[in-house]
Amino acid sequence: INPKQDQALKEYIEENLEKGFIRKSESPVDYLVLFVPKNKGDYEVVCTDYHRLNKVIKRNAYSLPPFS
Repeated sequence: INPKQDQALKEYIEENLEKGFIRKSESPVDYLVLFVPKNKGDYEVVCTDYHRLNKVIKRNAYSLPPFS
């Protein structure tokens, strides 16, 4: 990623860590972060691609409780 995208990503991560929306992880699995330019030339983090993460997740590791 270019320096402008790197700065935008760092700001996005810091802001969301402070809000408690995300947390640090030691996981060896990562995912793709996509950037979309704004009109002013700044970048906004708008999407993450979880395809690689979905490939390593255990499917149906826990059964759902019955719903009444």
